[in-house]
Amino acid sequence: MNTKLQRILLALGLSVAVFAFIGCSEDDEETTPTGPTMEERLVGLWEGGDVSGLGVDSSMYTFNSDGSYEWRIVVNLDLDVIESGTYSADDNSITFMVDSVDGAPSDTAYTWDHHLTAEDDTLHLDHEVEGGVETVTYINVTPPVN
Repeated sequence: MNTKLQRILLALGLSVAVFAFIGCSEDDEETTPTGPTMEERLVGLWEGGDVSGLGVDSSMYTFNSDGSYEWRIVVNLDLDVIESGTYSADDNSITFMVDSVDGAPSDTAYTWDHHLTAEDDTLHLDHEVEGGVETVTYINVTPPVN
């Protein structure tokens, strides 16, 4: 083989080796895309479906982006209870830090298990009631932002 052809083959071989080395760099590791946090997914107005197991006519939660919430319960078609405070949430539970109940100061806290379904915007919240746990399905009824 002549020297010119040898040099071309050597340059080609080195080029292939360099590209193979670059292709195996550590920055190609796949990262899991991060989406909204549970608190961000909860923001909005949630209306309870069948709440008869709670002994009420209706139950609605409003979760705000600043971490505050309001829980409105209607009994006998009359506004009965408004609970408000702050909340935190993870993939399995929501913790409520109650600041007031019907305008009266409160400093209680409680945690309820939940399952939030992204596909259809439903929140399955386990309410602790006398005699056990009652799961209520809430629907996000927040008007879409235009």
